[in-house]
Amino acid sequence: MAADKFTEAGEGDEPALDPAAERLRGKLVRFMIVNLLIVFGLVILVVGVLIYRNGGSDGQREIADGSNAVPLGDLTADRRLTLRQGETIESLSAEGHRVTLHLSGDGGGRILQVDLRDGRVLGAIEIERARP
Repeated sequence: MAADKFTEAGEGDEPALDPAAERLRGKLVRFMIVNLLIVFGLVILVVGVLIYRNGGSDGQREIADGSNAVPLGDLTADRRLTLRQGETIESLSAEGHRVTLHLSGDGGGRILQVDLRDGRVLGAIEIERARP
């Protein structure tokens, strides 16, 4: 007979709770929802930080981990690069044993790639300003 009561009432029907139990149930549901939102927000934050810290290109990661670092023993002699009159260094980029310099001057600029081991210029690109 008891089994008939459960089958007649249906699976979704539950006996009504007293008002105090309903209020407590509502508070617990709200508490659970707020906590789940906080946890999901923190997970998204952690994933974002991980992507930001590890999101550089492969070349940047190689430089950062020091695998291509120039040993100090290779750089015992002084190296010198002479700039033209009025030239300034705009930017500098280093990778392994090479340094790329962006130089600018009055008539234009140039990009140089220099080998740190022996100080020689590996390549140069002249940048000229168009004259109107």
